[in-house]
Amino acid sequence: MAFMQKKLFNLWIALTLSVLFFYPLIATLHDNSIILQWRVQNTLELVSAVVLFTCFFYVLLRFIHNKILSAKIKVWLHILLLIIPFMSFFIFFLTQLGLKDFLITFGDYAYKNKISVFAGALFFMFLFGFFLLKHPRKIYFLLFMFMIALSSLNLLAGWTILSHIKTDTTISIRNQKPNQHTNPNNAKNNFIIFLFDELSYEYLFKDGNVNPRFINFKRLADMSCVYHAALSPGQQTLTAIPGLLTGRRYDNISIRYDWIYRITAKQKAEYLIIDKANLFAVAKDKGYRTFAVGNYLPYCEMFEDYLDICQSFSEYNYGGVEKGFSIINPIMTVFNIWPRQKPQGLVKNIAASLLQKKRIEKTKDFIYEVMQEKDAFFFVCSYLSSSHTFCV
Repeated sequence: MAFMQKKLFNLWIALTLSVLFFYPLIATLHDNSIILQWRVQNTLELVSAVVLFTCFFYVLLRFIHNKILSAKIKVWLHILLLIIPFMSFFIFFLTQLGLKDFLITFGDYAYKNKISVFAGALFFMFLFGFFLLKHPRKIYFLLFMFMIALSSLNLLAGWTILSHIKTDTTISIRNQKPNQHTNPNNAKNNFIIFLFDELSYEYLFKDGNVNPRFINFKRLADMSCVYHAALSPGQQTLTAIPGLLTGRRYDNISIRYDWIYRITAKQKAEYLIIDKANLFAVAKDKGYRTFAVGNYLPYCEMFEDYLDICQSFSEYNYGGVEKGFSIINPIMTVFNIWPRQKPQGLVKNIAASLLQKKRIEKTKDFIYEVMQEKDAFFFVCSYLSSSHTFCV
């Protein structure tokens, strides 16, 4: 009986280590699932990854407990086992507490004062080693109590995954609801609008003209009308894009759990409802085909009644660009949610660039497909120049 209890305890701690690693993804799924554009396939991928990681940690814990007799060595091995999962959890948890600016400031300070930070880290390691030499069993006990306290996150993870078993975001529409109009206005010319998000005016323009080093932008500007005093209907993508597509100004919008909400004057949260007053609906009424492709928000769901073809990608979720089932998707998503500051940034930047490359490739393929369209179409393309790309 005691042997079985020990095995279950090790399994519970192994699950804790797994949940700690996947905490950024699980917490994002719990708080802002709309950003991930979660699907049933993603739930199966996450469960599979958690099970795999749990089995891996369980084997290591069994080895440490059964083969290692020294309490000092056990402590160091447990710390080595805990360091990556805890780092994944702790940094994201601090951002949830509103300490993101502090972490960025501290990261900048650490980068500029490497010697001081390194000396401080060595001091704490020396201090910990001193107490470990004096009281190895007490340190071992405290370490396990700490891990037991963190194991409460297993319940949060389980509840979050269970609550999203049926979540299946629409990320792709293709001829789902073809245009019912027969081109009443005899539309012939295509409407193509390009938006370049996160590309500052000052960076692109110099003395009112496109900087000569951006050759392709200069060619585009030479054949276009350039409005230097244009204003955005919002201060960020979250408010600007819905405002542009619906012809409204949303001053107070937030993402909450599963959808976009507008905050009323009475500070009440109401669903952001997309009605017929949007550019896609107007275009369809005029007889144009309508298309959407992109990421960050579930545009296929938001405008599904007014689109002929749509492909939507999310800000984080690798499952949005990988069609097949892959246990790597939740792992890469965790890396992409990690902060850009070192040491996590060393891994995050690789994951983010790979995801960005895949999204750009799929967006480019979609654009080429749209350009082959024989009927008149309405096409708005908005590139997010840094970490994401969105096109409609």
